[in-house]
Amino acid sequence: MRVLVCCIVAATALMATGAEAAQFDGSYTLDSGQVIEFMAEGTVQGDLDTVLIDSFLTTPTFDGVAPLVTNPQFFSNTVSLSGNTLDLSWFGNGSVGFQLTGFYSGGPGYGNIQETLNDSFTLSLVPEPASAAMLALSLGALGLRRRRSA
Repeated sequence: MRVLVCCIVAATALMATGAEAAQFDGSYTLDSGQVIEFMAEGTVQGDLDTVLIDSFLTTPTFDGVAPLVTNPQFFSNTVSLSGNTLDLSWFGNGSVGFQLTGFYSGGPGYGNIQETLNDSFTLSLVPEPASAAMLALSLGALGLRRRRSA
């Protein structure tokens, strides 16, 4: 039983080290109440707050609708889990897109709105199935150990 517990602890420690790409859900609510939502892949940096976005996994939606975009590109790509850093620009078709860098500027399909950024940006880590499986295995091993010792 000790061997099993040691293996679980070692595997958890190995999974926690190193900066690996992870998936994130993000959203920004404009002063008007309209919402931009996206799913992206990025890497959490050493401060455990800053995230460098590598790519968008979906076309960002505006009030639940994904504008027709060809040749999507993003230019700035630094955000934070705490919401303190927001430097994100995503465009396609030359002008269809939005920018969140000190202000919000949305092109066609994203409201044609410009406003000063508010504090309604959220970014959350999407749990990986391997992490959930490791948690379940750990809890199962602890339950089994407790049952045997009782």
